[in-house]
Amino acid sequence: MKNMKSYRAWVSLWFEHGIFIKDNVKNELKVEFGDQVGFELNRPSFRSRTTIEKVREFKEIDPDKEARMLLSVFDHIANQHYYFLTEFGFTEKVGWKPHQYDYILKIPAFDKLRENSKEYKVFKKVYSLVEEKFIDFTMYLRTEKNIEPTTILAMTDPKMKSAKEELMKIVDGATSEVKDLIKHALKEADVVVGVGSFFSSIDFPIEESFLISGIDVGSFAYHPNPLRALTANPFMAFWVISSIFKLSNKELKPSLLPITMVPLRADNDWVKKAKKVKLKVYNPSKIVSQLIQGGEEGTINWVRRKVYETLEYKSIYLYGDVLLPFTSPAKVKEFEVYDEMVKPFVEPTPYGQVISYEVFPEIDLSTEVEIELFTNPLFDRKKPIVMDTNIITTLTYPYNPRGSFFKTFMSGREIIIPTPVIYELKRKFSIKKEMNNIIRSLTRLYEISGAGYIRLKVLEEPTSKSVSQAAVIAQALRGASEIAKMASGDLVDTAVLLEALRRNAVLFTNDKELRTYALLLGIPSISYNSLLDDVETTIRERKRIRERELIEEVKKLGKEVRDEEYREEDIKGVIEYLVQVRKVRKTRNGERIIEWIS
Repeated sequence: MKNMKSYRAWVSLWFEHGIFIKDNVKNELKVEFGDQVGFELNRPSFRSRTTIEKVREFKEIDPDKEARMLLSVFDHIANQHYYFLTEFGFTEKVGWKPHQYDYILKIPAFDKLRENSKEYKVFKKVYSLVEEKFIDFTMYLRTEKNIEPTTILAMTDPKMKSAKEELMKIVDGATSEVKDLIKHALKEADVVVGVGSFFSSIDFPIEESFLISGIDVGSFAYHPNPLRALTANPFMAFWVISSIFKLSNKELKPSLLPITMVPLRADNDWVKKAKKVKLKVYNPSKIVSQLIQGGEEGTINWVRRKVYETLEYKSIYLYGDVLLPFTSPAKVKEFEVYDEMVKPFVEPTPYGQVISYEVFPEIDLSTEVEIELFTNPLFDRKKPIVMDTNIITTLTYPYNPRGSFFKTFMSGREIIIPTPVIYELKRKFSIKKEMNNIIRSLTRLYEISGAGYIRLKVLEEPTSKSVSQAAVIAQALRGASEIAKMASGDLVDTAVLLEALRRNAVLFTNDKELRTYALLLGIPSISYNSLLDDVETTIRERKRIRERELIEEVKKLGKEVRDEEYREEDIKGVIEYLVQVRKVRKTRNGERIIEWIS
């Protein structure tokens, strides 16, 4: 869009849509409240895109609601995405570190989560402030009193009046410092944009974020009248919160984003009435379903009503726009307009000029809103799981059907060992230290399959050219074993990825690089390093520890932290593996001592 004027913008967490402008901006743009404006938020680290919102009055922004929404988002993440907070070191309240997300750090949009980035430091500063003043209390209510804090707000029993007042007093105390920052931001800002507008105006990898983080059960925002359903993807929360604050000499301050805007004329030829718009809705929480108590169809109708409710803030949708990001996150996938004869324009390309067509679809209450619910593939038992070689050879596969991980991801599913993995296992079988692991792992797999916990399927025939290519190259380079191993391994990895793609499956691997490739290809993946991590971490922290004591500590850790009942023989198997790879050694001095040497 040409002739865009530049202003300073802050982002509302409470309002998901709309652009709220001060009177001087309104006069400069020559617009009225309710008019449409096109705008872009200019962030050098992300690609900007144009989105269109309705103009609203600046005075609608309430610092109290904004502060409470900030508390709500952080509390939601602490309750339902603590793996995220723990792995990236945002909290010190949990004494263990999962390895769930570290493979994503090579992807540009996610590398902001590295400890040395300014975004990381900002997010941690804001979270630490909220954790100390609020989240410690809400987590205490959940873990010690077994009550969800917002449940107190929803109770109508007069006896709960004092409990409500006490909770709101704590909320108000926790918001005081945050509210001062927000008031300063609103004083300095020219405009405020809704959080959905923020995500619509910058290309964030939204789909990948939900593919990684999975589904949560939802919660309520801390606002007593009315209670508001909340689903907060941790990566989306990280991007917006680290964008609206900054650190200046270690002091937390609001950050104003450069925004360019241009009015959209009411008679614009590109604005066409939308016949239908299709939305892909990511993980609508159980809270949403409970609000309407109608199952999947009821949830779809609820989201559809929420879309219609946004019309006074947003009525023009563009491809890729993000809607309701903290309620029922959705993206615009398709739309149809009544007038097919949209305005053409000439667009230059490196190979000459082409005729392009642009349309701004405007929806109203007569527009059909089609909802495609996102089902996270990690939890979809209809999707098979393709196993990578390292899961079988490093003794980290969760073989216990009573274990939390097994019940969540494995029980009742088809588990596939593809042909390239069989080739790789055959090659490793000749190595004595690998042989026992392979025999033990395959035996256990067949045992739990025979007991009906999984449906094990071993592919007998090659399913892609890369498998035969791997075999040919490995044979040709037999004299140069390291080169042969490298070439064969790369092609086997490729073949495993292709198998997962072909079967629309979940990839099960502990190879971080392979998980990164899988994410870029849209393949969901899981890993299981828990037992290996817990044994390794315990030895490393103690330096020297008796084997019997180590086994007991690891068992306790697995039960308390991961809800996994580790078996003694599995722990011993991992110890042997760590000895084989020369990370630890065993000595005898009356009883077996394990020492960390790596």
